Amino acid sequence: MNRVLVIIPAFNEAESIGGVLHALQTHVPDYDIVVINDGSSDTTADVVRAFHSVELVTLPFNMGIGSAMQTGYRYAEQEGYDIAVQCDADGQQNENCKDSSTVTVHDNSPVVFPVWLDHPLGAAPLRVVVCCHTASCL
Repeated sequence: MNRVLVIIPAFNEAESIGGVLHALQTHVPDYDIVVINDGSSDTTADVVRAFHSVELVTLPFNMGIGSAMQTGYRYAEQEGYDIAVQCDADGQQNENCKDSSTVTVHDNSPVVFPVWLDHPLGAAPLRVVVCCHTASCL
C-alpha cells in the first residue's frame, strides 16, 4: 500500500484550516497530513497544533506558496512517502482545477506527475497530485 501525505501550505488561515483538517481526517483517515505554516502572523499554528496527528512545519517568514510546497515535497521525500497530495488550507476550489472526478491518487490519473528531488542515492520520484478542494480530491 502506498504511503500518502497531504501537504497543506498555509498563510494566515486560522479561520479555515481547522475545518479542512477535520474534513481530511474524516474522509481519508489513513493519509498523513503536514501543514507548512508559511510565516503566518495569526493563530494558524495554534489551530494546527490542536490536531495531534497533524505534523506542523513552520517557516521563519512568508516565503510564498512555491517555497512552502517545496518544503512539503522535501518532507515527503525525507519521510519516505510514495504520494504527495496538495490541498488548499482554505478549502476553496481553484477554478483552474481539473474536474474533481479525474483527481485521484491512482498511478494512471491524468494529474499525477513525477517530481524529482535531490536524493543522496540519486533522483527519487515522488508522485504528486495537485488537489484543489478537500472534499472533491480525496
